Amino acid sequence: MRLFIALKLPDAFIPLLKQAGKTFAANAKKISLTRAENLHLTLRFLGEVSEEKADELREFIRGIKPFETGEGQAALTGHGSFFAPGGLTLWAGLACDRAILDLANGVEEGAKALGFPPDNRPFVPHVTLARRAILTRPLDELTLLLPAHPEPLPLGPLTLFESRLGPEGPEYIARERIAM
Repeated sequence: MRLFIALKLPDAFIPLLKQAGKTFAANAKKISLTRAENLHLTLRFLGEVSEEKADELREFIRGIKPFETGEGQAALTGHGSFFAPGGLTLWAGLACDRAILDLANGVEEGAKALGFPPDNRPFVPHVTLARRAILTRPLDELTLLLPAHPEPLPLGPLTLFESRLGPEGPEYIARERIAM
């Protein structure tokens, strides 16, 4: 099974992210939007994992200490892109507090301790809005039209997700979830 570890976004971010996706779609000749129910902050993609290793990951997730009161917050601050085969991956950036950055680091260290290869890319807190996008206008023009939420809000719960690929796009199934 394909697994990843992520934090749920605040409900207040979802309509803003959907609006950003619609703006991107209106200015693209090709795009694959992320469904609203699939929006999240990925802390670590794990890839194909055996059932035995998934059990170890569940146990690891259960052992993560919840945030202290007032910690674990992020603001929706901007938008950007990564180059990928078939077009751009478009994302919304998150300005995360130290607790989320520490959690991401702890998840990475835990994954390595469980035998997963290190992810050598720096952690860039973002929400993927679309894949395989070919825009008809420059991204820097579009970012001026996109919403933000500068007030930080709490994220969570922390979830181990299974990603099942299908004709309608991926379906994410929670395999372990803890309140943060």
